[in-house]
Amino acid sequence: MGQELAGNRVGVVGAGYTGREVIWRLKGLHAEVWVYDPYLSPERAAELGVYNAPDLDTIFRDCPIVTMQAPPTAETERMIGARHFKLLRDGAILINTARSLTVDQEAMLAEFQSGRISGALDVFAQAPLPADSPFLRLENVITTPHVAGASVQARYRQGQTILDEIRRIVTGEGLPDVVHLQRLSS
Repeated sequence: MGQELAGNRVGVVGAGYTGREVIWRLKGLHAEVWVYDPYLSPERAAELGVYNAPDLDTIFRDCPIVTMQAPPTAETERMIGARHFKLLRDGAILINTARSLTVDQEAMLAEFQSGRISGALDVFAQAPLPADSPFLRLENVITTPHVAGASVQARYRQGQTILDEIRRIVTGEGLPDVVHLQRLSS
């Protein structure tokens, strides 16, 4: 049996662009969203409607579901280790759809092998996972390849977006999907 998101507390690690997209979806599912991101201001947290956790320990100790959304940087490399996994309550769920670099893979595997927590992973230190990977033998872990949006409809939207952007450039219109550095860092 799984857990519902509605009414459940979900900890989001990282409130960059992808983290904010995840937050938006979680809020739509009526989850209680807690966020840890050292760059998230109290004002921005209020705008997002989330609890701005003071540290990673709070997220791992107090949230039954934790989703990793931190970007791969020198600062986030192996930011989650054995100590954090020990803080998770029995039956907790760890989701990592961001980057494997942010999590100590050996510590995570050991915790999953204990059977104390469950997980959903689509990023790994080695991709694709080799057929003999211990992650593939765990009944408490869902593994998928890092291919978000791999559907006929998503591919159609991607192609249509490219065509729309080319048309806008040729006609001199502004580009609505320009990525601004300051937007990524907020």
